[in-house]
Amino acid sequence: MTVAVCLKWIVPPGTDDRFGAISPADEAALEWGLRSAAERGEPLVALTLGGPGADGALRAAVHSHFGERLAA
Repeated sequence: MTVAVCLKWIVPPGTDDRFGAISPADEAALEWGLRSAAERGEPLVALTLGGPGADGALRAAVHSHFGERLAA
């Protein structure tokens, strides 16, 4: 079974994508998904929908999972 996590990229009103982020609730869902997938040995899929800036939500998901390896 694949674990899926849906993430919403939020941009504060009056700003642009540089100031966007995923919500604390989505961060918690991502953490739960990562732990659940790891415990079961299952793959994790992170999904988002939006304009070009929404790829930031997926980048945040990848960084939270592989952050230490990406920084090296």
